[in-house]
Amino acid sequence: MKHTTAIRPETERARLATILAWLNAARDGTPVQGVGPEALQRLLDYVESWNDCAPNGLLWRGRYPAFWKAIQRSLAKTQLIIYPAVDGWIAAWDVRPGVSASKSADLFRVDKLFADFLVGHARVAQCQREGCGQYFEATQRKTTYCTERCGKMATSQAAKSDARHLERHRRMRSVLEFLRKLRQSEPDADLTDDESYWKDQVTRNVKRVTDRWLNEAVLERLKSPESFTNCERCREIRGQILKALSGN
Repeated sequence: MKHTTAIRPETERARLATILAWLNAARDGTPVQGVGPEALQRLLDYVESWNDCAPNGLLWRGRYPAFWKAIQRSLAKTQLIIYPAVDGWIAAWDVRPGVSASKSADLFRVDKLFADFLVGHARVAQCQREGCGQYFEATQRKTTYCTERCGKMATSQAAKSDARHLERHRRMRSVLEFLRKLRQSEPDADLTDDESYWKDQVTRNVKRVTDRWLNEAVLERLKSPESFTNCERCREIRGQILKALSGN
């Protein structure tokens, strides 16, 4: 007779579906019936910590001893129960007689669910497309984006971002070239003393440059996308612009 062994009565696919549903609920701030926000956050922390170490269980236990101990405490309250099935037997964890898990039942449930996940073969990843972040089952062929559509959208977004980046560099270089010419006509002036003057000159003479754009891209008074603020070339041109303004 065939024997089927699982840690819980649900199939591994059903457990994984539950984990993914709860992870995405935690990410979106969506309530889950019977599971509090603390328990959802714990599951999120568990999975992210495991992704940091998988598939090395010893490394995970060493890096995250508090998580390991929490799961051990929960499993110490359980016992292995054998359930008959039409194709064999199913092994499942159940609460020991006389042991109460009601004080934090949802945390206890998350600990057991994650313990089941650890002994399975499934992997969970988070979609890397900006604006998505959906958790999904990672496979050998699917590790970065949750769907093929997300992958195509991410590629399109990257291309558009590169184009915007190049356009920003072009505008910044145009501003720099104009300010250097303005500096030649007024070699002793400190243009930083009269911001409205040089801004007016720039916006009048450099295409597609506005006062707001100067505040964001040059003076950094408005929040810019992280890809721009972390760009070494943007910082380099910005520094040259500020030098041209001060006459240094």
